[in-house]
Amino acid sequence: MAQSLLPAVRTIITHFFTQKNLPPLISPKLSISTTTGKTLFFLSPLKTHKPKTLAKPHAILNQSSNSNHTLFLENRDQRLLGPNSAFPNENSSTTIAAIVTSIGGPPAAVGIVRLSGPLAVDIASRVFRPMKKKKKNQKKSGGFCAWQPTSHVVDYGVVFDHEGNIIDEVLALPMLAPRSYTCEDVIELQCHGSEVCLTRVLRACIEAGARLAEPGEFTLRAFLNGRLDLSQAESVGKLVSAKSVAAADAALAGLQAVSL
Repeated sequence: MAQSLLPAVRTIITHFFTQKNLPPLISPKLSISTTTGKTLFFLSPLKTHKPKTLAKPHAILNQSSNSNHTLFLENRDQRLLGPNSAFPNENSSTTIAAIVTSIGGPPAAVGIVRLSGPLAVDIASRVFRPMKKKKKNQKKSGGFCAWQPTSHVVDYGVVFDHEGNIIDEVLALPMLAPRSYTCEDVIELQCHGSEVCLTRVLRACIEAGARLAEPGEFTLRAFLNGRLDLSQAESVGKLVSAKSVAAADAALAGLQAVSL
């Protein structure tokens, strides 16, 4: 009995579910359910829908005649630029400045404004004048002279703002590359510790051409320039934020572990 009905069932299936009735843009494998044999209309595009050209991945190959093939992601060069790269690192080519001592609490006796970068000496020379003993050729200049720093030799002098007003008496400590924390030219201006003095000196450095450093950027430059490895850089952060003697000892051990 069942065998006698097979031709009729086969004819019905062939009539109603023939492939010529399927949408031409849909593959038969996607349009026909393998379990029911029914058309899955939700997979087919609407008649009013105009297919759009799919966007290419966010990778653009710069093929200009003046440059080599460069991979860009989201229109930005994503190559890792470091000190050994043939392409200059924009961040490391700028000179940064920041207050590196704590502010916001009771005023301290001393606070430090640090500059680091290729123009650190030049920018510091624009705002700092060392105090020297008056000589005959310095009487007209009021006892000030052009600053010619010697690495790791402290000079005493004053800091001027962009209008030529003295804003603080400071000690200037130059640490020239590569003998510095960042392996760049570093100048530390040891000012009076009030927030007013530190802010005025920092503003003078920024007006002279420095850029305000981002949090942790000095340590980042030390890492990128090979002064610290990743483990040591992390230990620096832990040591700075240590809340107990044990935490400080653990961070200090991590900072010294690689160099021992």
